[in-house]
Amino acid sequence: MSQSGERAPTTSLGLLDATMVGVGAMIGAGIFVLTGAAADIAGPAALVAFGLNGGVTAFTALSYAELAAAIPRNGGGYAYVREAFPPVVAFVMGWTRWFTYMVAGALYALGFSSNFVEFVHLYDLALPFGETFPELYALLVIVVFVVLNAVSTEASGGAETAITLVKLAILVVFVAFGLPQANPGEFTPTFPNGALNVLPAMGLTFIAFQGYDLIATVTGRSRTPSRTSRAPSSCRSR
Repeated sequence: MSQSGERAPTTSLGLLDATMVGVGAMIGAGIFVLTGAAADIAGPAALVAFGLNGGVTAFTALSYAELAAAIPRNGGGYAYVREAFPPVVAFVMGWTRWFTYMVAGALYALGFSSNFVEFVHLYDLALPFGETFPELYALLVIVVFVVLNAVSTEASGGAETAITLVKLAILVVFVAFGLPQANPGEFTPTFPNGALNVLPAMGLTFIAFQGYDLIATVTGRSRTPSRTSRAPSSCRSR
């Protein structure tokens, strides 16, 4: 408890847990769900869209890292805006971020439910309401993570770390088995739908790069926020 009587957040997240919070958000619906949609728009140039988004995001992520180290409080972008702008601007920004998190969370949950139902069908197993109401599993996973967050930050951070490591392992296995099967002679032109179609594909997949924002949001729950959130010294101006 703080001296003012307010409840202070527990600082239980280490560097690994904070990193996995961001990486877990990146390796989520943006990768497993939106990659196919981006390929429909831009074809093989979806890889170019991801690459360009990564370059654009790098600059924003480094700015967030410096701000998170300088202002180690919960809230992420809201906390930074509140430091520099009138309260009404911070108020609008905070509610805007809340809305975007709601939309992103719904997208992640729906992506999980659709993939989970399809995965179970591969083994000819039946799921209750799997055909008629697959959104039930999206609701279920939301309830699970709400409970974990209510239990403690350490519990939710540990679960996030475990799930992210599993997703990384799946991607490594997928790449390891896929590379030997690649045939450069079967590749189609990079821009079969036109170079400009890379732009809407970038807008569609940008959500896959938003993990840095989540790391900044949980800065106040990091054990050493000034070290955990800071950008590498080689990336900062002298």
